[in-house]
Amino acid sequence: MTLDRRTFLLGAGALVLGACTGSDSPGTSGSTTELQALFSSNRAVAAGRRERLPIGLLSNGTTSVSGPPELTFEIRDGSGATIETVTVAAYGDAPRLYYPVRTTLPEPGIFELVTDIDGTEIVQFVQAFDRSEVLGLGAGDSLPAIASPTPSNTLGVERICTRFEGCGFHETDLATVVGSGQKLAVLVATPAFCQTFWCGPILEDLIDAVPDHPDVLPIHVEVYANTDTVNGNIADPAIELAPTVLDLGLDFEPSLYLVDGDGSIIDRYDHTLAAGELAEALARLSAA
Repeated sequence: MTLDRRTFLLGAGALVLGACTGSDSPGTSGSTTELQALFSSNRAVAAGRRERLPIGLLSNGTTSVSGPPELTFEIRDGSGATIETVTVAAYGDAPRLYYPVRTTLPEPGIFELVTDIDGTEIVQFVQAFDRSEVLGLGAGDSLPAIASPTPSNTLGVERICTRFEGCGFHETDLATVVGSGQKLAVLVATPAFCQTFWCGPILEDLIDAVPDHPDVLPIHVEVYANTDTVNGNIADPAIELAPTVLDLGLDFEPSLYLVDGDGSIIDRYDHTLAAGELAEALARLSAA
């Protein structure tokens, strides 16, 4: 599927906000806690595949500044039957606190993520799609030999890194190392043009983390091809996506792919990723 600029912008904003129930928390007059789905609702969740579904908290409609150290979620199917119960530790610091739920939704359809906060049951809905309908690549898929911009071959991308000082993760063309035995951490993100509060300093955290994992090669891919041409206005109709992003089939950012030496994607982290969870992810890749 070919994604245009408008599709990408819609996907980037397609976090499931407000698709949950909340009620007054005991002891806090008029206070309402809700769940905030920090994953795309646009055909991103595959049935039958272990998925990461990060969940944030909202208090009275705004991002919560605190939350319990862990939450237990019941995963319920359309009939209300519980198919799995998972306890999830919190990651990140306020106000970017979140809970990365891991579950396998067995078939296409609507499911519920149900938790309890201060005696109040709160529900977040999630839709799983048939694998043939899901956009992009996920865990278990093979990453094709997709080219990525380098200083010597920018692939037409005007700014191959929008970090002010550059990140140093653009020297290697992704196509030359996929399946070569080299483990990869491929980050699709645009530091200068992040569109959501939850993006966070993912590239900065990756820069800090990679020295502890010398066996992992980081590659950073910018989202947009012609930000200079549109004077930094990514809402301009003339904005174009970078060719690597089109090849990956992404309609949102940021997204981090962990790829083993055989070129298999062992995991993917979308939308929000705190330093602690990133460190665990890289350690798991190193051990693979």
